[in-house]
Order: sequence, then structure tokens, then C-alpha cells
Amino acid sequence: MRETRCTSFLNHVLKLAFPKILDNNSNDMESSKDSIVKLTPTETALVKNLSLGKSNQQLAELHGISINTVKFHLHNIFEKLGVSNRKQVVSHYQKSNDLSG
Repeated sequence: MRETRCTSFLNHVLKLAFPKILDNNSNDMESSKDSIVKLTPTETALVKNLSLGKSNQQLAELHGISINTVKFHLHNIFEKLGVSNRKQVVSHYQKSNDLSG
């Protein structure tokens, strides 16, 4: 009985520390939706326009910010979503929209 409680507790702690690795109950689309929710309003707006194929220059002009600020936000978005390129960001965004729509 005590071993079961310890195992259960350890599993809970590990799931909190490593949710994407250890959560076998969620699929990729649910992870995508959770990741999009963690974005700031500015990051979310940038992702929406990124999904429309906008360049960094166009994103800067649309949002009234510098290209360097766009790059800063994109870097943060990549980190939060655990991706390495714009195409993957757009894929997360589209999956998130499929779940909510």
C-alpha cells in the first residue's frame, strides 16, 4: 500500500516536471492548444498573421514594432511551443483552431 502511494506521488511529481514527456493521455493536438494558450496577446496576434504568410517586415509594419522586436517575439514563441521554425508555429496554430472551432 505504501509503495503504491509513493509510486503515485512520484508519478504526479514527474508529470508536473515533464508534462509533455510523461502525459500519455494527451495527444499532439491537445498539447498544441495548451501551448497556444500560454502565448501573450502580442505573440498570439503575431502567430495569427504569421499563419497568413506575413514576412517579418510585414509583421513589424502591421504591429507598429521594429523587425528586431518581431524577431524577439518569434524567438519567444518558438521557445514556448518547443518548435524551431515558422512552419511548425503555423501548424500549432492551425491545430489549435481546429480544436476550438
